[in-house]
Amino acid sequence: AVSPTLNSGKVISSFGGINCGNGGTVCNSDVGGNVTLTTTPTPGYSFKEWSGACTGTATTCTVSMTAAKSVTATFVVTDYSLTVSSTIDNGVLSPFTFSAPLIESSPSGINCGGNTGNVCSYFFAKDSKVALKATIVDNQYVFSAWGGACAGKAQNDCTVSMTAAQTVKAAFVRNMLNIYVQPNGSVGTVTASPSSGISCYSVNSSQQQCQGSNSFGKTV
Repeated sequence: AVSPTLNSGKVISSFGGINCGNGGTVCNSDVGGNVTLTTTPTPGYSFKEWSGACTGTATTCTVSMTAAKSVTATFVVTDYSLTVSSTIDNGVLSPFTFSAPLIESSPSGINCGGNTGNVCSYFFAKDSKVALKATIVDNQYVFSAWGGACAGKAQNDCTVSMTAAQTVKAAFVRNMLNIYVQPNGSVGTVTASPSSGISCYSVNSSQQQCQGSNSFGKTV
């Protein structure tokens, strides 16, 4: 009989009869001769030691089946996962798309957004501190707020203590929206109110465009 610590790793046997832990359910088998057991830790764990019919810290152990035997494999937490997700205008943004805001970690591992790929989940050492920084790739977005383990942080950076598996959310809003105006006639002008931060100009003979920075959610 083999017993790994819960959800922390797998133990398999050389003859294929034992496949125990992490989805494997065969933890007992009738067999004679010598049986070699091999451990495979779950991501975030490492193998610590054997007890029972096996002893020591080597990742493999050979049991001589001269009688019924019981073995325990102990795994310990070494790393915790940090998962980052983001929203733009309350819509889910992860995985990120072209020119979306970029979030990076120090130490390296999270590199999520922009044009860099989408590594939005990574394992960091237990009890370490991970600094996250949000960088605007395209000025059509502005950083709004952190959520999850970074909730309450107003800046575009945050430090996460990896005392457990952590989830972080970053909210962004669009920095500007464009309003296209097509007058019905050959004369007349279009103005915007409030005018601060908003400008209108001719696109062609029949159309004007009004553009305002930080105008998302505002009434114009």
